[in-house]
Amino acid sequence: MLERNLGEFRRALSTAADAVRGRPPADGRVLAGAVRALGYSADRVPGPAASWRLLRIAGAGSVKPEQPMSTLMALIEELPAPVAEALLIELLARMSDPR
Repeated sequence: MLERNLGEFRRALSTAADAVRGRPPADGRVLAGAVRALGYSADRVPGPAASWRLLRIAGAGSVKPEQPMSTLMALIEELPAPVAEALLIELLARMSDPR
């Protein structure tokens, strides 16, 4: 099955690379610093409402095909794993909510 979709995957990957080529990489350190300043760490993670506020600050509240989620991904890379997990859980919950 994977072999059948390989061509489609390559085309999608090439299109995505073309879309971001020449753009500077996103820097999640500033937002990650703010998250840490709020006291979130491996021992203290944000709840759903706080997670959603942080995600919206990172640009996840209005994701459109022409607006990559690079800031959000850069933020998640900078955070302690439990905090990143809380944000990703909330993002998936919001994206899958039919309302």
